[in-house]
Amino acid sequence: MKSTLLEKSFRILDRIASSPAPVTLKELASDLELNASTVSRIASDLAARNLIRKAGYHSFVPSTGLIRLGLDALETPLLRGASALLKERVSELGVNGVLAGIDAGRPVCLCAHEAGGTERRLPLPWDSPLVSVILASRGDPGQAEKFFDLFSADVVPRPDARARELFLQRFRAASERGFIAVQDPRLGWSVSFPVPAGTDIYGVCLYGSAAENRSIDRMQFECSRLASRLSSLFNERRQGRYEV
Repeated sequence: MKSTLLEKSFRILDRIASSPAPVTLKELASDLELNASTVSRIASDLAARNLIRKAGYHSFVPSTGLIRLGLDALETPLLRGASALLKERVSELGVNGVLAGIDAGRPVCLCAHEAGGTERRLPLPWDSPLVSVILASRGDPGQAEKFFDLFSADVVPRPDARARELFLQRFRAASERGFIAVQDPRLGWSVSFPVPAGTDIYGVCLYGSAAENRSIDRMQFECSRLASRLSSLFNERRQGRYEV
């Protein structure tokens, strides 16, 4: 199927937005397998609309227009409602919490709140239990390996065979149990549950430090309950019943 101009534009935007360094026209054309003149023309149009900007000779980085679009999306009534619900529960329980999804093979933190009321945008580690729960809930056994291969190529130092096996073990555990609970005397505890929303799958995690004296069974119950409430919220919005 022939790629449309709109699809090419989105692919270029995605490549530039996800790169930690400026991306050249040559890299865009090579990585996306697009004609160099097409890439140049689209990049010029995107720059004219302030979605990207030049960062050197024929290289580009995200501009304020693209950042504004992302921030505006995070302020939609639905995400505000989900964020408020997460904040309420972590405040009542005295724990930390994060709501996340996966897009184009990359973890996306939608909102995160700390027990003290601080809201943060957390970088979500590719090997976190929450990522495994979301992947497992999609019902495709091959997703974990594809995801690992995609991310391990960009991680320094590159994960070894043992890291791969641990990641796949966590994925299999999430597939069997439907959630993941971790209690480590050094790293702390966490409980992650999927949040189904129609054809989409999100995930919510409650977590805390090793110093906290928490009942992991109680946290499983609370996280499961929170996941159910978030799922209802997302599904009500899909059916047009959600009100601000």
